[in-house]
Amino acid sequence: MKPFTLKQGLILPLVTAGLAVAWGVGVMGASGIPMDVFNSATPILILAVATGHAVQLLKRYYEDYFRLRETTDLSPKVANNQAVISSLLRVGPVMIAAGAVASLGFFSLVIFKISTVRTFGIFTGIGILAALILEMTFYPGLAFNTCSTK
Repeated sequence: MKPFTLKQGLILPLVTAGLAVAWGVGVMGASGIPMDVFNSATPILILAVATGHAVQLLKRYYEDYFRLRETTDLSPKVANNQAVISSLLRVGPVMIAAGAVASLGFFSLVIFKISTVRTFGIFTGIGILAALILEMTFYPGLAFNTCSTK
């Protein structure tokens, strides 16, 4: 039984970021807002923020997992589960604060009188909130099932 592999560490942040982009741009499309030149930066910003946050969470998970495996006699499954909990407890509040501040920063663009700026802010903020939700639910669920199913 192994924790996330290196391939998973590379692919998972991109999957989460891609899903967050799909949510942000999907809500924009479902709202009937067309993609324009100004809004074309929305997916790029969501991708950048979501990937950065996801990598931070995975880094802490790996550190906790390998620390537990080296300093205790826990089984891989138990070490995995404890590493998931520990990494979320240590990095989770910081990620929530960072995601909330980033999304609120974009949501603050609603005060502009230019509609494309408002639209950009709203849907970029939605995408960043989607990334935060995915990172706090998708990763832990996937990590708990990585070792527990084998």
